[in-house]
Amino acid sequence: MASSELQRRISQAQKAAGLEAQSGAGFLSQKDCQEDPRNAAGKDIDKDGKLGDISSTCVVTTPGDTIGAITAKAVGSDIDYLLSADDLGAYVSAIANAAINRLIVAGVSGLTGVPTRNAPPGGTIPPGPGNCSGLTGAALIACRRYDTGSSGSFTLTKQNLLIQIDQSLIPRQNADTSLAAASQKLQTYITDLQGFITILQSKSLATCPNRDTYINSMNAELAWASTTMQAILNDKTQNQNVITQLITAQTTVQGLQSADKDRLSDIITQLNGAGLLNETAATDFETQTSNQLTAITDRINLNKPTFQQNVASCP
Repeated sequence: MASSELQRRISQAQKAAGLEAQSGAGFLSQKDCQEDPRNAAGKDIDKDGKLGDISSTCVVTTPGDTIGAITAKAVGSDIDYLLSADDLGAYVSAIANAAINRLIVAGVSGLTGVPTRNAPPGGTIPPGPGNCSGLTGAALIACRRYDTGSSGSFTLTKQNLLIQIDQSLIPRQNADTSLAAASQKLQTYITDLQGFITILQSKSLATCPNRDTYINSMNAELAWASTTMQAILNDKTQNQNVITQLITAQTTVQGLQSADKDRLSDIITQLNGAGLLNETAATDFETQTSNQLTAITDRINLNKPTFQQNVASCP
């Protein structure tokens, strides 16, 4: 009789657990039970680490279908958002968001009760090492997909960030080349103008009646060349500072591993905060410096021969 009663109770308990799982969309509810201190060998129904739970006192604190719905939303909605994200900063911020992982792992006391064929006699898989320890069924699959997706998303984010860095870095390096060329042309021009003025100053008005006119014209050109030269050097210094920061970030990002996703997020925040990941600004500056180099070259090529003729006309 005792054996039959035990089997009957076991059968009822199994059916109740099955119905609970069905009503919870595959998730058992999270419960809070009172313990009987005299029953130290009793079950830990609410998974709070204390044995001897009195089943009749158990109260459902989180229904299984609620846990399932929250988990499904956490796993699905953010991934959909990631796939449609255009802004890299928002994209990386969403990837770095650990809400999904915290939901699954922190809620393990409510999710480890998911029934499975391979569960031990207690009906659940006990906690073990790893992010997905203690999870079964749909929760375990979701957790593993998150871990796998997180690693894949990190790689994609890292690659996209390196592309963004190049998109700002390369135009600025081209701009630096233009600025260097313009600086060199101006420096040579300034030296030539100073030489022309020195020669004219040694001439007399008797043999060179237009001497002062020529000198005044050359001094005006020298002032323009010197002012432009200083502006070029200032732009070059500022641009080189940006290039240095981008190269430093590029080198750092290239060495990051999947475990460094927080560091990756910090780098993106820093670069965006400093306005360094701005392809439009970089390409505009590249165009500006290229046009500036062309204008400087054209002006030198136009005026230098005239100044040379002026000097030659004064014996």
